Amino acid sequence: GKAVIFGSAQRRKTSLMERKSRIMLIESNSKLIMIGDSVTDFERSRPRGEGLFGGIGKSYVSLVDALLNVTYPQSRIRVINMGTSGDNIRNLKARWQTDVLDLKPDWLSILIGINDVWRQFDTPLIPENHVPLEEYRQTLDELVSITQPKLKGLVLMAPYFMEPNRSDPMREMM
Repeated sequence: GKAVIFGSAQRRKTSLMERKSRIMLIESNSKLIMIGDSVTDFERSRPRGEGLFGGIGKSYVSLVDALLNVTYPQSRIRVINMGTSGDNIRNLKARWQTDVLDLKPDWLSILIGINDVWRQFDTPLIPENHVPLEEYRQTLDELVSITQPKLKGLVLMAPYFMEPNRSDPMREMM
């Protein structure tokens, strides 16, 4: 599959010609599903996060949708937010068929893992809520393996680093 990078660490003004010459990997009339936890969800509509009046939610998904619409308005890329607050990799697997495969995306973006780590710290006495790293890896690999052959492209995003406090056990685990 192909990969796409949104944004750049380098900040400079670009000419109209430079912007027009960039290669867009997502083809016109494609469907991009973005799935994950609350970081993705952030007040999206149900059952699918798309459409007018904030239907796509207020997360980074809305920024990606806006960027695509402003930069490539003729492309008509349909962005759908399928994030669910509180989800971990187990929850994602349980809804994979309905929230990804049944929607037949051309492109898929996955951001999951914050709650897989967090539950080990916010509910330490409920071990059945804890997702070991190896289970996380195996489940994510399984979901990607069954889905990637059906896609034109896949974007995997790692759970983000919250703060540089390496002495905090949760931050170190991230």
